[in-house]
Amino acid sequence: RSEDVVHVVMTDHAIPRRPPDGDPLAPLRERLGPRYRGEVQPYYPATLPDTAEVRLTIALAQVTDDSNTAAGALRLREAIERMNSPPVKALVELARAYGRLSQHSEAARWFAAAIERRPADSGPRVAFGRWLLASGDAHAAVEQLRSARHIEPASPRIAADLGTALVMAKNPAEAAIVLQDAVRRHPDLAVAHNGLGLAYQGTGRVAQAISAFREAIRVQPDYSEAWVNLGIALAGSGHRPEARAAFERALHHDPRSAGAHHNYGLLLMESGDRNRAEEHFRTAFELDPSSDASRVSLAFLLLAKDRHAEAVALLETVIQRTPDFAQARLYLGVALAAQGKTAAARAHLHRAASSEDPAVRRAAEQHLRQTR
Repeated sequence: RSEDVVHVVMTDHAIPRRPPDGDPLAPLRERLGPRYRGEVQPYYPATLPDTAEVRLTIALAQVTDDSNTAAGALRLREAIERMNSPPVKALVELARAYGRLSQHSEAARWFAAAIERRPADSGPRVAFGRWLLASGDAHAAVEQLRSARHIEPASPRIAADLGTALVMAKNPAEAAIVLQDAVRRHPDLAVAHNGLGLAYQGTGRVAQAISAFREAIRVQPDYSEAWVNLGIALAGSGHRPEARAAFERALHHDPRSAGAHHNYGLLLMESGDRNRAEEHFRTAFELDPSSDASRVSLAFLLLAKDRHAEAVALLETVIQRTPDFAQARLYLGVALAAQGKTAAARAHLHRAASSEDPAVRRAAEQHLRQTR
C-alpha cells in the first residue's frame, strides 16, 4: 500500500534479504490533516496579467473549496459586477459562498440570477435545490428540483435529488416512485438507493428500506450516510448488534459524521452504556454545533446522573435557538424543578404540554401535577 494514496497497491521489485515487518498489503487509514484556510495564490506562473478573466478566476479560487470564503465572496462579487456577461458558474459559486456565510437572502438572490441568466439549464436549479434542502427548506427545494427534472427528465441524478427532497418534505410515497425511476435508469447510483431506503422507511416498509440501504453500501462500501441509515433501520426493527456494527462502520469511514455519533449514542444509551453514549453526543454537537438533538439527548443523560446544572445550560442553549423544541422544554422543566425553581419549571412544562408529540405532552402533564 502506498502511504499517500491509501487505496493504491504498488509493487517494489527489490528483493529484500528479510521480509518487512507486518502485512504490506493491509488497508491503511487515510490521514486527514487540517484544511487550509487563507488566501489562495497563483502557483505557476506566480504573476498573472490583470484582466477581468484572471480576477474572476482568482476570486473563484478563494471560495470554491471554502478556503477564503468571507474575503473571497466580496472579491468574487466585485469581479462579477465588473463583467458584462459573467459565466453562470461564477453566479452559482457566489450563491454557494453566501450560503456558507449564512447570508441566506444574498445566496437566494444569486441563485435566482444564475437561473434567470440560463433558464433552460438544469444545473443552477439543481444547485439551488440542494442548497435549499441543506438549509432546511425542503418544500422550496422540491419546487426547484421539479423544474430541473422537467428540463432534464432522463437524469437519474436529478431524480435522486428530487426524491430525497420529497422524503424531507414528508412525501415518501411520491419519493419512492421518483427514486425507483432513478435506480432503474442508473442501478449503480448509491445516493438513489439511499434515498429509496429513506422513502421506504417513511412508508413503513422497513425490510425494503434495509435492502435499499444495503444496496447503496454494495455500490459504495464507504458510504457513511448509508451505513448510518442502515443502523437506524436495524435498531428500529430490534436488530441491535447489527445496528451497532453499522454505526461503527459509518464512523470507520467518516469519523467526523455527527449523525453517526448521535445515532450510535442513542443506541448505547438504550443499551445502558451511558458513559460512552455521553461521549458520542458531545462529539456530535462539537462536530455540528447546530445538532440540538444531541444536546437534548445528552441533557437526558445528565438528568439521570443528577447533573442538573449542566443539563440546564445545554437546554437553555437549545431553546434560545429553537424556542418550540418541546422535548427540550420538558427536560428543562424537570431540571429546574429538581433545583427548586418551581415557577420557571412550570412555565417550561406548560409549553411542553402543548406539544403535538403525545409522549412529550403526557410527560409534561404528569410533571406539572407533581410540581407545585
